[in-house]
Amino acid sequence: MKDDSPLRRNTPTAPGLAIKETNGNVANQKATWISLLREYEQFPEYQFIHPFFGKMTREQIGRMAFKHADHHLRQFGC
Repeated sequence: MKDDSPLRRNTPTAPGLAIKETNGNVANQKATWISLLREYEQFPEYQFIHPFFGKMTREQIGRMAFKHADHHLRQFGC
């Protein structure tokens, strides 16, 4: 999180955040993701404690959210 480099491939996911099943409907998943990204603007930072990084500032959460989204977009060649 300390610089602008992208997340590395195969970075492990915290067990509590891993999605184990999906319905396979890409359009629904895309709509859900866009909705969650839009909700981020109102996200109360004081309620978020990352399982690895611990308590984070709003700026740190934003940087992590960007890197996470970028990581998955790169993963699927977008």
